[in-house]
Amino acid sequence: ADGLIEPRTNLLTRAAFERDFATAVYQSQSRGGGLSMARFAFDPAHPRAQFDAARIISRLMRQSDFGVAQEDGSVLVVFAETDLRNAHMIARRLSAVMRHTGHGKRDIRSEPVITVATLLPNDTAKSLLARLYDDAQRAAS
Repeated sequence: ADGLIEPRTNLLTRAAFERDFATAVYQSQSRGGGLSMARFAFDPAHPRAQFDAARIISRLMRQSDFGVAQEDGSVLVVFAETDLRNAHMIARRLSAVMRHTGHGKRDIRSEPVITVATLLPNDTAKSLLARLYDDAQRAAS
């Protein structure tokens, strides 16, 4: 895939994600379409949970969606043409598949903490990401 796909996760590389995310935000802003994203945060002490989830997400995403595994143990997924309500529904379904696909004993630490945000009229790619991480920190506290 010309270095655009990270082989361990089957998601985009960070550079490809940043480029595609900025483009998706610009296009959504200029065309007036919806754009939402979800952050699936995993315990960094259990990197296998992140990689397993990334592989599951990469197989279940729609053609218009894309994602990336982050160094902090999270996976970001962008849902094109999707409002907040539908993004929540998609994130819950992905989480349910992750939960039911797990092997062995259920480990509470491998369950993701999910945060969802949608693009607002005055957002930029940077502000949407910042809000997604701010909401995640508020939810954790």
